[in-house]
Amino acid sequence: IAWDDLEAVLLRATSDDAFYYLQIARTWVGGGPPSLDGETPTNGFHPLWLWLCALAWKATGDPVRALHAALTLGAAFGAATTALTWAILRRLGAPAVAALLAAALYGLHPYFATEATNGLETSCAVFTIALLTWLFVRTQQGPGALPVRDGLTLGAAAGLMLLARTDSVFIWACMGTFLAA
Repeated sequence: IAWDDLEAVLLRATSDDAFYYLQIARTWVGGGPPSLDGETPTNGFHPLWLWLCALAWKATGDPVRALHAALTLGAAFGAATTALTWAILRRLGAPAVAALLAAALYGLHPYFATEATNGLETSCAVFTIALLTWLFVRTQQGPGALPVRDGLTLGAAAGLMLLARTDSVFIWACMGTFLAA
């Protein structure tokens, strides 16, 4: 989907918001503020995805290639989330076949494939939630108190999750409450 011809990408995958991200990234890479028009700053974005779009824009310098690169990043996050789905379920004790089936259902479902390549922060946000979940499950299976290193790793993953999608603060609040108890 990420490298389909431009017409197909426009019709099947991307929304207009994906182009807002790419335009803000283009302006930012060009030395302007995060802005659609180059003059009026905006805060209508999730920072981690904008940074990744800016890297795609800087690496390619071309609007179509930047779009394809951003969609490829989204697909990579979708694939990584599929792997984390398997890892989380295995860590929780699910049989290998069940974990594989669940991961396959996630990774191969047309809805999730489309969401992973929609040009938005969706797959990046879902990946960071899955990463934090995997780390959380892993740390909860260890003996005794949470080691400092694991706490720092959880904190870094939570920070990435918040940068990927700011409203995931509610997920972190629930995990943080559980860890504090």
